[in-house]
Amino acid sequence: MLNNLKYIKLFSPDYKLGRKAFVFFTFIFVCLHLNAQNLVMNPSFEEYYTCPIGTFNVEDCKYVFNPNCANTSDLNCTYSPDYFNACATINSNANVPNTGFAYQTAKEGDAFIGIVMTLSYQADGKLIGDYREFFQIKLSETLKKGNRYTFSFYANKSERAYYNITVNQLGVHFVNDSVIYGNTPLWHIMSADWVSNEYITDTAGWQLLQGEYVAKGGEQWVIVGNFYPEDGFPYKEVNDSFPFHKTVYLFIDDFSVQQTPIHIPNVFTPNKDGINDLWITGGDIVEVHILNRWGNEVFSAKEGFNGWDGTTQNGEFCPDGVYYYLLTEKLQGNKTQTHKGFITLIR
Repeated sequence: MLNNLKYIKLFSPDYKLGRKAFVFFTFIFVCLHLNAQNLVMNPSFEEYYTCPIGTFNVEDCKYVFNPNCANTSDLNCTYSPDYFNACATINSNANVPNTGFAYQTAKEGDAFIGIVMTLSYQADGKLIGDYREFFQIKLSETLKKGNRYTFSFYANKSERAYYNITVNQLGVHFVNDSVIYGNTPLWHIMSADWVSNEYITDTAGWQLLQGEYVAKGGEQWVIVGNFYPEDGFPYKEVNDSFPFHKTVYLFIDDFSVQQTPIHIPNVFTPNKDGINDLWITGGDIVEVHILNRWGNEVFSAKEGFNGWDGTTQNGEFCPDGVYYYLLTEKLQGNKTQTHKGFITLIR
């Protein structure tokens, strides 16, 4: 039988061994953060099914495809993201660094993806066209509901004069399946889970974009592009060439999706004001126990733990005070780690 009082004593602030153990667990946390697994199956787009012989070819890249068309090179495909690799010939326009859109080295390795966005206007300023390309990448495992994931990627803007704007609406959308949506503009039927809100200005190096996502459960693909919900996305001019066409070409490289390392708050305020109402830890939690000051268990959960709202298993409000937790976290290689400590509940 679990001796709850033993664990409360062991991890109380006044117990010397508890302080030593806390330092030990802090060290382990740092190591786990540094060695987090990247779930993107082809993160720097090095692997390919076929070395590209031209553009309009994103399916040549392994685990990457065009969500609008099964075959991007098909003339009936309206939207056509590109794949670039150093294996391609210079005359193909798909070579790295000699692309047909700019001279650009890869952020990592010898490959990257490219997408274009264009707004077309009449002479009177009326918008008559909104064109945006998207691509979709596969993850090595499905995301677990309630778990937090950090993601990052690098973007670069072509310096060619024809590409006369930059944008701040590059975003990502996590989905469960690899659906082909046809030539339907994706921004009409889905919205971004995250938007950079940062203009892509780097034309020589690579600009880091990063964010966090709380999984709904079952996601195994990420769609990347401009999801601004209305026709006529925001932009910033970089030159005044081609006044009736506002165009940007972006290169994307070095994509990462990782489970957020565990972070255990020591206080929360479940008063239903929408701020800090849940005790959420991150990490892949497979078991959690919450004990009151007398060592009695007031709450427990197994896999699928999405946070504690300060109530008992019967839904009764727990009073203000200090509670103790025992968490079991699943690590890589089916290993587990136990975390123990205290939480202050303030309503």
